[in-house]
Amino acid sequence: MKSSPSFRRSLVALITFALLYQSVFAQKPALSAAEQRAASRLKVKTIRDVTTALASKDMEGRGTGQAGGDRAARYLADRFKRLGLKPAGDGNTYLQSIRFKVERVLPQSSFKAGETAFRFKDDFVIAPPLPAESKDINGAMTLAGYGVVSPEIKRDDLAGIDLKGKIAVVFDGKPKNVDNATWAKVSNQMALFTRLISKGATAFVIIYAENKERPYSFVASYLARRRVALADSTQMPFKIPPIIIASESAAERLFTASGISYKEARQKAEQGEFVSRDLNKQAALSVQVKHEEATSSNVVALLEGADAKLKEEAVIYTAHYDAYGIDSDGTIYPGAADNAVGVAKMVAIAEVMSKMKPRRSILFIALTGEEYGLLGAEHWVNHPTWPIEKVAANINFDGIGTDVWGKLGIIIDLGFDHSDLGALIKEVTAAYRVEIAPDPAPEEGFFFRSDHYAFFKRGIPALYLTGGPGGDREAMWNKAGEWLVTHYHWQEYQPV
Repeated sequence: MKSSPSFRRSLVALITFALLYQSVFAQKPALSAAEQRAASRLKVKTIRDVTTALASKDMEGRGTGQAGGDRAARYLADRFKRLGLKPAGDGNTYLQSIRFKVERVLPQSSFKAGETAFRFKDDFVIAPPLPAESKDINGAMTLAGYGVVSPEIKRDDLAGIDLKGKIAVVFDGKPKNVDNATWAKVSNQMALFTRLISKGATAFVIIYAENKERPYSFVASYLARRRVALADSTQMPFKIPPIIIASESAAERLFTASGISYKEARQKAEQGEFVSRDLNKQAALSVQVKHEEATSSNVVALLEGADAKLKEEAVIYTAHYDAYGIDSDGTIYPGAADNAVGVAKMVAIAEVMSKMKPRRSILFIALTGEEYGLLGAEHWVNHPTWPIEKVAANINFDGIGTDVWGKLGIIIDLGFDHSDLGALIKEVTAAYRVEIAPDPAPEEGFFFRSDHYAFFKRGIPALYLTGGPGGDREAMWNKAGEWLVTHYHWQEYQPV
């Protein structure tokens, strides 16, 4: 995608604000004197104050469709108003209201095998899609290996077992004698579940394969949270029986009196052996769900351009203010670093720009619903409050807070080459000795997982800006990986 030539010069200053929110480096400038002055006026205090306010207990994790999220939206609308920005939401307000449907698994959901009762969240969670109403299921449990039937790898985990009316127990992970690419093809989840359902399975228990990067506690925390979708989103065309994700510690107790221990069965399966069998135990599963409707809002503010013609075009800054809110068990996810700090950077830029006279108009949008699939961004591009054909570019702030670990030294290349904005950011980073680092985990698909992607799909040049300190990159990636497991979304903001 191409940005207009006349847009390029003004964008240099805008990108620089993202790069220089901590300090302005003392070397030959790539910007005009006016742009340098603007960049130097960014206030770390504003970033700290806004982040602290959004991550406070009063905001209750800023959940989409929850009171804390509404409180955060009003707070941001007030910040924009005090900066003299014009409302650009619904009517003459800063808020663009969006309807959502919300579903959650209630903590009184239960799972019992034989005489052993398992604890929700500690031992098991319910994976989506959730049933339309609460459901109780009873039945014998049968181990079905990995649930794979494939002539290509000469494996049939369903040979000789009867799943009709049974609860199918399936291993997560893969055998050691099959390469990743082949296994991904033969263990396709939709095909796997369709196969097990056709054999009569009434529910599934998937035993999670623990690993250091993604322990069961990390997965359980995520799956136990609320699920949010746009109110007009389509339902699945068919129903899938309840899916339990169980921890390996729960599996040890699940296999008691089965004639084989969990550890032994797992090891044999990994070696490619056939391990499917009845587990000689009756199970009772109660999935308690709640479905409701809710509203939440994007917060949209306008700084009108000074040029009579160019003000018809707009640059859009985005950052999502939502986090995971408060769970039904009282757990609060403050979400300082994903993404209160990203919103704070956007507000700091708005503070500076409000005292300038940019030629183009600028929209600042604090988006809701990002954590559930970029929902606020998708809603805005489909119901824009500015003519979308006159959006010149989108600059998006998101991340896990690595850019507050020290003086900014690197920006991560998340799809910079998808538009000619990439050439521009290379120009600015070179001038300020900020390196562009390659995506450390391309397999994670980060480019598709933040709000800029909704704009990108509509043909709008977009940048997703996130980075970190310079120095030992591998050490930073390792620190980030550990932080994701131990603090992500729980972390409150600590001033630096």
